[in-house]
Order: sequence, then structure tokens, then C-alpha cells
Amino acid sequence: MPLQPANLMASGYIVPSRFVRADASSSPVGAGGVTSQAGFKCTQAKAGDITIGVSQVGTNYPPVNDPAISILPVAAIPGQQVQIFGQGSSDILLEMAATCNEGDFLCPTGTDENITLSTPGVLNDPNAGRGTPIDKTGTTTAPQWYGARALQPCTVAGEKIRVEIVEGYYTYHS
Repeated sequence: MPLQPANLMASGYIVPSRFVRADASSSPVGAGGVTSQAGFKCTQAKAGDITIGVSQVGTNYPPVNDPAISILPVAAIPGQQVQIFGQGSSDILLEMAATCNEGDFLCPTGTDENITLSTPGVLNDPNAGRGTPIDKTGTTTAPQWYGARALQPCTVAGEKIRVEIVEGYYTYHS
């Protein structure tokens, strides 16, 4: 059962069912501890980011049945509100970039969290913010931050699976 999602302001394009992170460039506390009117903002996560949750399932566009119209399937564009499911939420859908097993800890992947509309209807990095299992083989010895645990296996990249939002880090020990 998911907890009540937080509504945050998007500072970049956010695709549905992707990991998101806090946007450090939009801190609500300014110089001298004065709170700004900007509020907390978030953006889509990339590999290595510490996440704050997973974005909403739906897009911000109504269904369009016209092949001549190309719409980027986003949950929010910069300046719009987006629902974020955070720590403790369960049965949340996360789009995967790789296969995984039930119980695997998942982290974001991709290199370009700031999706721009270079080509209408096409994402710069379609994997940005998707889930991938953390490395437990020893290939990665630095701490790996994860943001979710798989509640079901993923058999093909691009599939959306149910996850529980749990945040932490894993360090390989031989």
C-alpha cells in the first residue's frame, strides 16, 4: 500500500515511473537560513545519484489518438508539480533498464537526467532514471546507493515492476 505521495516541483523533465533526486540547485534555504519561495524541487535521477523516490505512473498529457502528434511521455515538465513516492511506499511501479530478481536492491541508471527536447517525442537518454540491480559481484567496490527493492522479478528491460521504496547503500566485502 503506497503512502501519500509528496507533490514536488519538477526542475527538469521527469518521465513516469523513474527514480528522482532532490535538485541541489533549488535549495529552499537561502543565504542566512532564509527560506525562499522556490520550495523543494526534484529532477530525474541518473547513475550514482542518491534518490528520494519514484515518480508518478501517469503522464501530464491527456490521451491523444492522432499519429501526426508527437508528445513526449512525461510526468512533469520544468515548473509543474509531480507526485513522488518516497521512503516506505510499497507496490510502486518502476521502469527497469535491466533484468532483476525479486528482492534485488535497485539503483538508477543513465547518464543524462536533464531531458531536453532535442527531437520532439524522443528522450536524450531513454535509460535515465530507470532501475537496475546494484552490483554484488565485487566489480564495484565503492558504496552503491540504492533507492528501491524489487517485489517481483523483471524479465526484460523496459518492463515496469512493483517495488518498495527503501533507501540505503551497499558495500562489497570479499
